[in-house]
Amino acid sequence: MKNNFENCMICGDSDHVEIANRGREGSYKVLKCLSCDFIFLGNYHNIDYSINYGSLTLGSNWSQEEAVIKRSKSLIRFNMKVSGLIEISLKQGINPNILEIGAGNGASIYGLREINRDIKIDCIELNKIDAKFLKERFKVNVFDSFLSPKAKYDIVYGHHVFEHFINPREKLNELAKISNDDCKVYLSLPNFNDFYSNSLKKEQLSKYLEFNFHLAHPYYYTIETFSRLLKDSMWKIESIETIQDYSILNYFNWYISGTRSKNIEEGTVVSEGLKEINDNFIAMVEKKQMGNNLSVVLKKSK
Repeated sequence: MKNNFENCMICGDSDHVEIANRGREGSYKVLKCLSCDFIFLGNYHNIDYSINYGSLTLGSNWSQEEAVIKRSKSLIRFNMKVSGLIEISLKQGINPNILEIGAGNGASIYGLREINRDIKIDCIELNKIDAKFLKERFKVNVFDSFLSPKAKYDIVYGHHVFEHFINPREKLNELAKISNDDCKVYLSLPNFNDFYSNSLKKEQLSKYLEFNFHLAHPYYYTIETFSRLLKDSMWKIESIETIQDYSILNYFNWYISGTRSKNIEEGTVVSEGLKEINDNFIAMVEKKQMGNNLSVVLKKSK
């Protein structure tokens, strides 16, 4: 069914097709632009993104400290990308100013300080409970908007936050205002063109997509559509690849029964006996550029 009632955020076209009518929270339309294949929620401008739609990443029985540690383990590969940017700055004689956007419970701060205990990280976090915890647990500066910090940053990073932005180009412009000329931005975000979407059987794929379509995510990016978003912006892509963090067991949960893992730990951790199989699965998926995450480094356009 075609719809011609709102413009694609990427290319501006108004010719779309409806690809789904249900998501995680119930009935709503999911659209695909016929010009550039961008996927987005119908009527996304009227969704109230101030509502906390919740997360299924953490276990309901985990303590706050357990949640930080367990979540940090699932972020190791992403944090290694950030750590690599930090190391480059340090080798250049720069002690970088670092900003995390969407810091959540501080799991990435915890993980990065395990690698380098001396780094100082400022945060942007809108959730007041998380912001309070970040200040008390990690003794960091926490801001509630992109333009609040007075410092200029050398490294900015965000894990699974960019897909929440209703006006991503505006946020990229705001980041440019608080960053130095040689600033690097690292983003990890869901990849819509992942291995699951390309290999699950019809019934299981329907359940997988219904779970993934989520009112907290107005947009669904691929390497191609994210790259197109950056055109004519103040930023350009230095590198873009995919990372598969969910395990082969999580994949077979979806493939066989169409169900998710209970939390991020169960979805990413495998026993030692399955490690080689899991490593081969992840290598194969990433070689196809079908990891479930986009992993992007941006630098300023000159």
